Amino acid sequence: MLTTMKNTFPFFFFRFLTLVVLWQGAGLVFSQTTLISPTVNNGGFESGLTSWTKVDATGLNRWYVSGVSGPFAGSNAAFISNTGGTTYTYDNTSVSTSHLYQDVAVPAGETVGTLTFQLKGNGESGWDRLLVYVAPTSVTPAPNVPASSSTTLTGATLVYTQTTFPISTYTLQTVSIDLSAYAGSTVRLIFTWQNDGILGTDPPASIDNITFTSAAPITYTATALGGLWNSPATWVGGVVPPPFNDVVIPAGSVVICNQVLNYRDITVNGRLQFTTVTTSAPIHTVSRDLIVGPTGFLYCSNAAASLNQINIGRDLINNGTINAVTGVFAFNGNGNSQITGTGTFVGTGGRGVIRGLLAVNNGTFTLNQTQDITVTQQLNNTCNNFITNGKLRIDNAVDVFHDFVSQAIVSAMGSGYTTPPVVFGAAVNPWVSGGAATLNARYYHSNNVYLCTNAGTFGATPPVNTTPVTETNGTATLLWIGNLGNIG
Repeated sequence: MLTTMKNTFPFFFFRFLTLVVLWQGAGLVFSQTTLISPTVNNGGFESGLTSWTKVDATGLNRWYVSGVSGPFAGSNAAFISNTGGTTYTYDNTSVSTSHLYQDVAVPAGETVGTLTFQLKGNGESGWDRLLVYVAPTSVTPAPNVPASSSTTLTGATLVYTQTTFPISTYTLQTVSIDLSAYAGSTVRLIFTWQNDGILGTDPPASIDNITFTSAAPITYTATALGGLWNSPATWVGGVVPPPFNDVVIPAGSVVICNQVLNYRDITVNGRLQFTTVTTSAPIHTVSRDLIVGPTGFLYCSNAAASLNQINIGRDLINNGTINAVTGVFAFNGNGNSQITGTGTFVGTGGRGVIRGLLAVNNGTFTLNQTQDITVTQQLNNTCNNFITNGKLRIDNAVDVFHDFVSQAIVSAMGSGYTTPPVVFGAAVNPWVSGGAATLNARYYHSNNVYLCTNAGTFGATPPVNTTPVTETNGTATLLWIGNLGNIG
């Protein structure tokens, strides 16, 4: 859908522009396509309703575009009015659900969506509010659907719900959107106002300066030290990974997960440990594969009242160590899924323990790992085929004893955070390729701690000994002296 503008050159330049950004310091390369912006496809409403389609409620409250609501920028904004657009007010006794939508083409391979818009207005929490959906073009919103007591728009995905009342001045809203179902096709972006006809406070919603972009997923890597997941300092380049991208935790790095996760692939070669998040029973999402490498350790433990559930779209590949004694894995993808690998699940009697195993994918689920598994609390199978290969036992009376910390809550890490969260009983420093090795200093890599017995410079590859013998690393000599403890 093309927008008529006075200056056609800027329109065509921006409409088909793909931004290629290289962060050399961060090692991140990504391409981004602008689908809607204030100057692309009329995201600033300066051309009225051009490129937008509105579906009016049967009640009085409907979408209009003008300067009546006091736009964030330019001359126009889109807003709800009960007087044909002459006032920025709504009738809180008139049951209404009104929609404003636009279709945009998403380039193939660009599955990470970001939506920003300016919003102001009031209403009533849980009843009179702004909603935002994405949907295929086969979904055409209808007047007064959904009813104000619901957010279900059949065939569409709800990506935003207004939860702040009032928003007295225009405030930027940012929404991450999974576009994997729309890459290479067209997505319908829908803004919806609904009110229930009882109570509610003026003014209603007003939106302006909509920007909608798509991008190909990129890989975000934790630093050698790691830290809290939501801290920019934890990540190479100083950016917390946005949802729907790929994440790698390298060997030796310790990352403490203190937020709900929603990513495509997560690879753990270091240590990923969960702590308390704001959601009482967090459900994390890995839409493709969760991979624990040979040097990786995944610890699912959390406070007893708020277990971590990890939804996995494809496979759990464990070639390292996973503690899922209090963890739940739910395989909920559209195809086949499996647990596979040569690694170890913490357990007892040689059997690994998983608290909950939910096989709810649409294909076949298979236990393919080398270790036998005991499920202690919850087993749910609604997939087409459930293949255990004789490796599954159900037993709610299993006792598992640990020799490491079960739960530690880290509330903040400030600028003074300069050492990794490791436990050894004496000061240890991370092994760094090409770094200086000091006589009698202790260094660690992955789970192993070494004593420097001959000063020098570390080599390009990390030490490998796991027995108390010396080895040469670069020009330094290192003696293996033990393993790190655990914190999480």
